[in-house]
Amino acid sequence: MTQQAHDTSAVRLPRRALRLCLSAAMLITALAQLAGCKRTPTVDPAIAERVWELTSEDPAVVQAAVDFLLAQNPKIVVPALMQNIDDLHVLKVKSVIVQDLRRTGTPRRRYRPKKFCDLLAALLHHTTGQSFGYIYDGASDLERVKTIAKWQDWWSENRQYY
Repeated sequence: MTQQAHDTSAVRLPRRALRLCLSAAMLITALAQLAGCKRTPTVDPAIAERVWELTSEDPAVVQAAVDFLLAQNPKIVVPALMQNIDDLHVLKVKSVIVQDLRRTGTPRRRYRPKKFCDLLAALLHHTTGQSFGYIYDGASDLERVKTIAKWQDWWSENRQYY
C-alpha cells in the first residue's frame, strides 16, 4: 500500500511541476509588465491548462487537448506552445492524431512523439504552417535541439503577430 502511494505521487510530480512553471511564467510576465518591460504575449489560462493536459497518461485526455488546441485561433495557441517548446520530458502516450479542425479537407496524421517538444513541434507546424525539422515521430536529442532553436528564432521574429 505504501509503495503504491509513493508511485502515485511520483507520477503526479511532473504535472505539478508543469503547473508551477506555467504559474511562474505568468508571474514573471506580470512583474515584467509592472517594471515597464516590453509586453510579451500572455497565455490564456484555459489554453495553458490544455497544453498541460498534453502531458497526461490518458490517451483520450491528450487527444482531446490536441483537438481543442487545433480548433482555436493560432494567436492564442502559439504563445502557449512556444512557451514550452524546449521541454524535453518523455510523453506517456504512444501516438496522437493531428488534424487542423479549422480547415475542412486537411488530412489526418498520426504522430508518435517521444518527448513533449516533439508533440509541440507537430502542433506548431499544423497551427502556423511552419516546419523546422521533423521531430514529430521522435528524433535524436541533437535534432530536437536544432529544431527547437529554429522555432525559437522564428518566434523572436514573429512574436508580434501573436
